[in-house]
Amino acid sequence: MSQTAEHPITPALNSYKAAKAEHLKNEATYEDIIESIGRSQQKQRDAENQTQQADGSWRKLFRSLRGEMTDELQSEHIRRISQRELAQEFGHLIEELELDKDYTLLQLCASARPYKDTHKVALMEYAKMEMSAAMKTLSPELIRAVKLKVAVNELYTDSSSEKALGTLTATLLSLAGLYAFDMEKESILAELTLQPPQPGYVDSDLNNSPMKRGLLGQHIRDKRAKLNPTEEPST
Repeated sequence: MSQTAEHPITPALNSYKAAKAEHLKNEATYEDIIESIGRSQQKQRDAENQTQQADGSWRKLFRSLRGEMTDELQSEHIRRISQRELAQEFGHLIEELELDKDYTLLQLCASARPYKDTHKVALMEYAKMEMSAAMKTLSPELIRAVKLKVAVNELYTDSSSEKALGTLTATLLSLAGLYAFDMEKESILAELTLQPPQPGYVDSDLNNSPMKRGLLGQHIRDKRAKLNPTEEPST
């Protein structure tokens, strides 16, 4: 059973698709973390507000009962303690999420470069391959006309062959300017597009400074060790 031959651009295209998928995964992770931070901050504020309300209710009831520990008073006491602890837990969670956010910013910097570079390589290779393929299909009539033009130019002018073929170049460029790609038939070009990738959520200061990335990485490791002293250090 015969198999369809793989297009020569496939390896470069697959490298681009993998790099793109990796960066988009990091973007999704970053968005999820930002959403989690916002949600946790709101929950923390809610817990803090409920703590204040519970404190007020408990003190009012405590004074009205003159120190007598009733079931209601004990319930109010448990509620205010639980809300205070909940607010603290959200505070700890937010600290962890901020570290996750910083770590993901480093991951975004790491995945942005391959995303852009593999696109450039694949698109340039594809353009080169298409040009080479098209050159093999030049009509004999065109080749004959070029040969004749160059020969006449050498006999009766002192201009270069390249200059003599200026009309051909201008015509090709003019026709290329009017050409419209049919993206329904351009599966490879549709995948690559003629626009450079714009990786999202890339911090320009971090991306342009290996030193800053190194310092942030060390800060993340130190902070995690402080927040989780019993855990094994991550590699």
